[in-house]
Amino acid sequence: MPASFDAFLSYSRADQDAVETTARALRDRDLNPFLDRWHLAPGRSWPELLEQTLANCGSVVVFVGPQGLGPWQKREIYRALDRQAAEASIPVIPVLLPGTEDPALGFLGLNTWVDLRRDLSDAAMLDILARAIRGEPPGAPDEVADPRAEICPYRGLEPFREEDAAFFFGRDSFTERLIGKVAERNLIAVVGASGSGKSSVVRAGLVPALRRGVDGQVWDVLTILPGPEPLQALARALDPPPADAGLMAARAHVNTAAEGLRSGAITLAQVVPDYLAAQPGTERLLLVVDQFEELVTLTRDEADAARFIDLLLEATGDGSPLTVIVTLRSDFYTEFVRRRDLADRLQDGVVNIGPLARAAPEGQLGELEEIVRRPAEAVAIGFEDGLVARILDDVGTEPGRLPLLEYLLTELWRRRSRGQLTHEAFEDLSAASAAPSPGARRRPMTGSTPRRSRRPGGCS
Repeated sequence: MPASFDAFLSYSRADQDAVETTARALRDRDLNPFLDRWHLAPGRSWPELLEQTLANCGSVVVFVGPQGLGPWQKREIYRALDRQAAEASIPVIPVLLPGTEDPALGFLGLNTWVDLRRDLSDAAMLDILARAIRGEPPGAPDEVADPRAEICPYRGLEPFREEDAAFFFGRDSFTERLIGKVAERNLIAVVGASGSGKSSVVRAGLVPALRRGVDGQVWDVLTILPGPEPLQALARALDPPPADAGLMAARAHVNTAAEGLRSGAITLAQVVPDYLAAQPGTERLLLVVDQFEELVTLTRDEADAARFIDLLLEATGDGSPLTVIVTLRSDFYTEFVRRRDLADRLQDGVVNIGPLARAAPEGQLGELEEIVRRPAEAVAIGFEDGLVARILDDVGTEPGRLPLLEYLLTELWRRRSRGQLTHEAFEDLSAASAAPSPGARRRPMTGSTPRRSRRPGGCS
């Protein structure tokens, strides 16, 4: 079937002005791009339009801006990549927009991308984009960098995100258990030691599976950290301030909504159906409350923490279109189940994240070895003989060692040589870690996890 559009333009609402400028540049190059604000009639069902357009477009262009990928955009990307898997000739082309510092390309990064970060009107790059849309070679090799050379497939001390799903391995069994729980319940707790990978298995395992429609439903996903003001965090996710609002206006907008949640004038159970109605064709909402223990460790007002839990319990009753998943450090679990209503609702709703297995049936990789080898394979990076075994011996299998493993792999990637991670780099890192600083005791690299910054969303 002939393509009715040369390119489907997938973008976040925050980047719509830059994308529209690029769309006009593509028109100037005799291409017919699909931009939803040009062609989408208000009220149309998102899945219906997406299926029709993506089935007939000649390519998909994915714009990545400073704020990352938008929620609807992520669903478009999964559909595009599924189509590309079935029809290898369909280009899926990431485009980096000005201001993008961390491209977060993940699964997109394995396709040749176009870099407009320096100048949105860069004629040479726009020509490369036009050629890619037409399925033509991008040009001379020095015009476009090999994307695989630019992507680190490991996450250091940060959790894997949905955008990193292509590099997330070793947690298939836990992901399958979570998918099963989502089919049964509306409130689920993912519990494990600090550093066991709770956040990652939800964000990079479960969420991509739901986006792909593993259960036949269309999901939207919101992720929040409770932080010092959990009601504000919830309000900001469900009803973000306008993009052009000033700092004071944005704060006032969030505080007003939070006060409504606090007083009971507004409930989560009321807001969720309205949220879904604003996105025609979306059937369910997944709310991920990451680092649930922050209700104890960071939240300033105990009454707000209690009200936050009340709202979750009220909104996740039978028949609700909302599913809530909380990730929780195991050493805080008893702190929360002292609440009888919460303990009752979590009965049979807990997924425990245990240590990863090194051993595996003959002919298969163990979970730990998958974590080491598979991401490197995705970006065509290898290991010197015997290095993987040294890494696994060094890290061990104790719960909470994943941040150390990812940190080590990230540092090895930074020191790679000729497309390989090397013994020399491993030995340099071990020596640097063991070298005593003034007044410090000498300790091996595996003695402790490297110090983490107090950044929300750190390894968990």
